[in-house]
Amino acid sequence: MGGEVFDERKEFIKRVESLADIQKYIQTIMDIRRGVTLLCKLPIVDEARIAFIGHGFGAALGGVISGIDSRIKTFVLISGYGQVSEWQLTSEFPMAAIIRSFLPTERFEYFISSLRKLDAINFVKNAAPASILFQFATNDEFIERDHSVTFFAAASSPKKIIWYDTDHLFTNCESALVDRQKWLSEHFWLQDDILSKESTKN
Repeated sequence: MGGEVFDERKEFIKRVESLADIQKYIQTIMDIRRGVTLLCKLPIVDEARIAFIGHGFGAALGGVISGIDSRIKTFVLISGYGQVSEWQLTSEFPMAAIIRSFLPTERFEYFISSLRKLDAINFVKNAAPASILFQFATNDEFIERDHSVTFFAAASSPKKIIWYDTDHLFTNCESALVDRQKWLSEHFWLQDDILSKESTKN
């Protein structure tokens, strides 16, 4: 009986370590960039009109991508984690709490130190000339307002922040969708204006 319990705990720890595999985080970033490469090769895609929209952890990844991939012209980051490392240290979200509680100390410290290097606030400062729209919820149960403001402040311009009276999932928040559509339309229409003006100079 004791051996079975030990084996189950060992298997559980292995699963927790898998959740905290920093290489998977890096691989996801690489996969997104490969996806952009694929888009650029498709004849139906206008390379000058590629946008990125991410929510929660996806917004954190978008923040990283914004500083390393100039092919994306504008970003919409929704309920984004600017400092995933800090979130991992303090959040009561079940996955974060489990990793904190059960990951061996040395393994957890390595995980956090590696995450800090990949925090989105380290990358959004290099997003320009790409633009960024930040959408945050006033009743976000996972991201404190100060963290949201810090994420926005770290980003290069052009940028904009909009707050919504909703939760982390943006439940029943149609205005956020309308604002996203407006943002994308305005930025790509502006690009048309610039291109047309340049063409008349030649």
